[in-house]
Amino acid sequence: MSSEQDVLTDRPIPVAQLVSSKLKPVACRKCHARKVKCPGGHPCRNCVQMSCQAECVYPKRDRQIRISQSYVENLVRENQELRNYTRQNRREATAAQESTNDAAESEVGLDIPSPSEPSHNPVLEEKPWFLSTRSSEIPILIGEVADAAFATRFRQLLTNQALNHTLRTSYPDNNKITELAQAECPSLNTSHARFLIRVALKSLDGSFHIVRKSRIWELLEQYLQSPHTLDASSRCKILALLALGELYSSSCQAQGTATPGLAFFSHASKTHDLLQERPSINTVEISLLLCLYALCINRRHSAYFLASSAVRHCLVMGLHFNLPDSHLDNPETREHLNRIWWSAYIIDHTTASISSQIASVSDDDIFIDFPSSTRLTGTQQADFQHTELLIARIHLARVTRSIIKCLYGRAQETKPFLRRVQHALQNLKQWLQRLPPHLQMVSGSSLSKPIAVQSLHLAFNQSVILATRPVLLYMLRMHKEASGNTPATAERMISSSIQTLAEACVRCGRHLYTTVVESWIEGSFKTFDYFNTQYLFSSATILAISSLLDRPDSSEDRENFVFASQLMEKLRDSGSFSAMEFCRHLEAIKQDIQGFLARASSLADEEVGPSHTATLEASILHDTTVQPVQSITPGMVLAEPSLEAFLQSEQDLPDIDFLLENAQLSGLYWPI
Repeated sequence: MSSEQDVLTDRPIPVAQLVSSKLKPVACRKCHARKVKCPGGHPCRNCVQMSCQAECVYPKRDRQIRISQSYVENLVRENQELRNYTRQNRREATAAQESTNDAAESEVGLDIPSPSEPSHNPVLEEKPWFLSTRSSEIPILIGEVADAAFATRFRQLLTNQALNHTLRTSYPDNNKITELAQAECPSLNTSHARFLIRVALKSLDGSFHIVRKSRIWELLEQYLQSPHTLDASSRCKILALLALGELYSSSCQAQGTATPGLAFFSHASKTHDLLQERPSINTVEISLLLCLYALCINRRHSAYFLASSAVRHCLVMGLHFNLPDSHLDNPETREHLNRIWWSAYIIDHTTASISSQIASVSDDDIFIDFPSSTRLTGTQQADFQHTELLIARIHLARVTRSIIKCLYGRAQETKPFLRRVQHALQNLKQWLQRLPPHLQMVSGSSLSKPIAVQSLHLAFNQSVILATRPVLLYMLRMHKEASGNTPATAERMISSSIQTLAEACVRCGRHLYTTVVESWIEGSFKTFDYFNTQYLFSSATILAISSLLDRPDSSEDRENFVFASQLMEKLRDSGSFSAMEFCRHLEAIKQDIQGFLARASSLADEEVGPSHTATLEASILHDTTVQPVQSITPGMVLAEPSLEAFLQSEQDLPDIDFLLENAQLSGLYWPI
């Protein structure tokens, strides 16, 4: 009793006394299993008598004790003082070292972090996220890179609560797929089948090279005229293409029917054999086709497994090397295998990024040349178009993977976080500048470009957002902490570098939103396409954060966020599984924003009076004047003067190590 009284009255007590007070004897696991009294000791007498000393293990105990709030506050204060003292010592040591070695200082570039800079991403916790569920004995890993995970971080910041992540439950389950696979495969007439194949091939055109069009048309005729002569893998490939064609040609799911293409997908999945001792190129092609369909029906883990399987089949066949001419002298086959490898590489990196997983192969292990059509002539080139577009996607996949590794990875980094963000944006800018002129996007030309080029730049926008949105979340945190101060005071609390990066994130979010909405207006937005739906959700989350920053465009961003949510609801009602998932996140965000604004309004009433509250509500809640959206491109965002200055800066960057303090973790992370 005295120990607890000491804690509750803040009297200093020895730690050993606090921990050891009122400890009850603990039985070893062996005695506990036998339900006999354990005499204690290491090993205990019972285990010695049974000659099982190695099994005499005592369970660890973690008691809960009562402590006062002031005691915890004292610990936090002492911890903070110790951190400040340590940082000050580091600064003094660094200053002394620099003063005695001026020559070395001239060589110090971006690789040497400032002692005050963070070494971790502000949205990462020390341990990985795991979430326990009733449906699984094994907890689910929540990837930090995923858009839905970032949305949960945003909500945690708004509510100051360790909210649980909204699980992904909207997708066709295994039972439904098995049921459809056991039923008869849908039959199509010739015109319908050709239509679906054309749609499927068009959806791949310019984005991925998975099949040769000329060969597919030959297989289709054989499938329609004499299906019994078609081998299992060729039939499976046609079914996978029919599934994609039916999915992309549908604008909604008819009531009482299955998702478009799901029956073909189920039969193809049943036929597809992943375990082959001698893998074939057909296996790779089918895996990639099924992967794209699985992604569109929100079976993201299945898509990741299929993409990874395709890459590993390619590795077994040695497609990551240049095949010798003496073994394969057919230029068409060589180029097809080359592009199959790189398409598998792109899709594997894409699905890994979406699910926040690890890519299947390292760039250090790849020795094959990039796609090329120089060795092809005449009709041979018909199956191998869009070479530069495919190469651009390869380089963007590499840059995006490096961003994920250096900003969201858990390996120890020597560079501070903002320096790594700077390096990521520099790489993205270099990628953009190296694009051929016909792949460049200038102001007002987005809709005049082919859909594949638009998709490429949307993916680039998403990569910029991925690199900068942790800083945007930090900026919202600073605005929240400055509640009650004037906007000018809040701005002074945030460095120019932070403001520049946050503004770049918002501008890319706006451009992403504008491009997706324009594609909807033009009729090129596919209801069941995963990528456009993902971009709509990603931009909506950025707009929601921007709407709370008390900027001149905040009210417009608020209106656009609401409208993006309405578009997502239309997709949900049309049967899109990914939209169903994202809608739940957007609804939760809207509710948390309302609660956040209500608390901010109440706090403003108490601290600065009704006049300030009225101004706050007028600027955030009631301003419905929507300004026309400025026509910008990602290149214009990266060329903005303040961001250009940041990218060229070699000076120490400010400290944003705001989440690494123990006193601030509870409101941003759920328990593990």
